[in-house]
Amino acid sequence: MTVIEVTRWKTSDGKEHTCCEWAYEWEVKIESAAKATEMLEAGHSVADCLRDMAYKLEIDPILEQVTKKTQLVISHWQCRDTPGYKVTRFLPGGGVIVYGDAGSLSGAYGGDVSISDLIRYAKDRNTIL
Repeated sequence: MTVIEVTRWKTSDGKEHTCCEWAYEWEVKIESAAKATEMLEAGHSVADCLRDMAYKLEIDPILEQVTKKTQLVISHWQCRDTPGYKVTRFLPGGGVIVYGDAGSLSGAYGGDVSISDLIRYAKDRNTIL
């Protein structure tokens, strides 16, 4: 029988990491996402929030128009083409949570969306309201 000591580091969101440095990096991302969410709530655009998070990729100009009040169509989530989904918060991994009710069969719905998908939804049929 072999007994092995296993060390893990837990971040404030409850995730366990096998390396202290990775846990620290993730914690920095958690704090950055929280600050970006506060900025979004204060009325800043998604582009402003991403710049503050030191987003590594080029920021599409359409994201200058996307704020917490912007309504989007996410056609595979809904039964009609009425914009109704809004960005509600940022995720440590670089995506966002969108939420709303635009006719999905189960009522109000939300989920995580990558930044590239958010750009696609914002550009799709000019759904920004």
